[in-house]
Amino acid sequence: EVDTIQVQDGQTVYLAGGAVVRGTLRPGEEGVYSEKWKVTFYHGTVLDVSDVAGARIRGRGILDGSLIPHPGHQLIGIHQAEDIHVEGITLRDSPNWDLIIAKSRNVRVNDVRIVSGRLNSDGINSVNSRDVQIRHCFVRNHDDSIVVKTTEPGLPAEDIVVEDCT
Repeated sequence: EVDTIQVQDGQTVYLAGGAVVRGTLRPGEEGVYSEKWKVTFYHGTVLDVSDVAGARIRGRGILDGSLIPHPGHQLIGIHQAEDIHVEGITLRDSPNWDLIIAKSRNVRVNDVRIVSGRLNSDGINSVNSRDVQIRHCFVRNHDDSIVVKTTEPGLPAEDIVVEDCT
């Protein structure tokens, strides 16, 4: 069980076959209640790939979000990063977005499996990113499966390839 793993430049995070890594809340984390939505939000990321280059997340293991309440942490957050590869792993039961690629470039997602039936469990979201390839993935979730978004003016989403995905 882990609350957050901060991935570093050039680091490889390997989830071995048979491994189940369960995301948890940080000790003492209480979340923020929204009067508008009548729900408590928990913000964070289990595998945080922010402001790094050359990182890899790979293997045949499972990253599981079932211990985190909804709406909770993202399972993998790639933010303002470049030359990132995610390959071979399974994401399961995300309490929110499974894999977000935000303001990043040269990102490769290959042979990733996503199975999440929880509310707002978006699959793979590329947001204001460039040169993103998503290939050979299986995505079964409650909300957007694979989507390209531009949420900030002036930051393009371009050169996005999605192929051979179910």
